[in-house]
Amino acid sequence: MIAIVTSLMAMRELGFDVTPALAAAGGFGIAAGLGAQTLVRDWVGGVLIIMDNQFAVGDVVRAAGVAGKVEVISFHHTELRDGDGALHFIPNGEIKVVTNLSRSWSQPTVRIPIDIAEDPKRVLAVLRDTLRKFAEDPSVKAHLEGEPRLLGIEDVYAGYFTVLLQVKTNPGQRLEMMRELRIAALHRLREEGISVRPAPGATGPA
Repeated sequence: MIAIVTSLMAMRELGFDVTPALAAAGGFGIAAGLGAQTLVRDWVGGVLIIMDNQFAVGDVVRAAGVAGKVEVISFHHTELRDGDGALHFIPNGEIKVVTNLSRSWSQPTVRIPIDIAEDPKRVLAVLRDTLRKFAEDPSVKAHLEGEPRLLGIEDVYAGYFTVLLQVKTNPGQRLEMMRELRIAALHRLREEGISVRPAPGATGPA
């Protein structure tokens, strides 16, 4: 930068109009400064992530609007692989809030839309029994922390009402247990002849 300024001063002494060059040099200096600030911010963010042990390779996290499995942590950026297989490169300076889904228990809620013509009391009784049997299944029980809960009816819409089920899972088991609970609930409802209605905008079973 000093060499550039010296050269411009010499050119001015020789009678050249160096105003455009000075403007360009100033813009370059500003851009370089901003770039350095961004680089430092990313590196500081990376150091804090590593020192605070916010997440590790293999953890499932939500960060900077992206959810996925951590594949790489560097001082500059973090790489997340989402459920569709896409790889996201996130500068560490952009990571303000991190939700780590692998470090502690999770308590997801499953929503089941039921045809409005069904008897709500019967539906709740069937699902309550379903949750009891679900929790007793050895292949499931090892991944749960406590009994699944029937939260009841959440909303009533034109054509259907929504029943909420909640399950508390071990670290890293959130998605798998949600899938298993949906399967168990839908299978039992079908056995009992209870109609399930897809919510508006849904493209498949709830």
